[in-house]
Amino acid sequence: MYADESGNQSYYLASAAYAYAFLFPTNPADAPGPYDPRLTLTVDLYNRGIALGLATKDGKEVDLSARQLGLPFGSLNLDVEPAGLYYAGNHLTKFVSLADLEVRGLRNTYRRPGIGAALSARVQPTPGSPASKWIPVTAKVPVTAFVRFDDPRLAMSNGRLHGTVEIYDEDRTDAGSGRV
Repeated sequence: MYADESGNQSYYLASAAYAYAFLFPTNPADAPGPYDPRLTLTVDLYNRGIALGLATKDGKEVDLSARQLGLPFGSLNLDVEPAGLYYAGNHLTKFVSLADLEVRGLRNTYRRPGIGAALSARVQPTPGSPASKWIPVTAKVPVTAFVRFDDPRLAMSNGRLHGTVEIYDEDRTDAGSGRV
């Protein structure tokens, strides 16, 4: 709420870090159970915190590049898992949040519950890639951005948080495994 009112993106990222600390505690016995009423709200806060906290200044795209960002309690060093930046041998660019996408005129809605910011990405053909001839330049693919924070509770006390952006697409991720 404060991030919305102030327009300060660092509070969105802090919200994501707090949510991550609750969802993935150091001691697995402290993790919320599947029937914990706070679970859905916390996953929603995490997902929105990633999408809005990493949004570009104009809010049109989500910047998944490696960099250092300020947080209300310190700084976040953000790395990127490079394997997720490729789709069928082609490079993914121009990530756009799908959280507020409104579709009109179609009755079918396809959603899958889970954790991570729902994004669309443009496929940039890689010269020499066999898949490039099958994927048009204007193609967009759905992906999920997940930021894995390293011990966020400790980072909140010492002011130095580290996170790694992982990008998943349904073609490479086994949705039934529960793996994140």
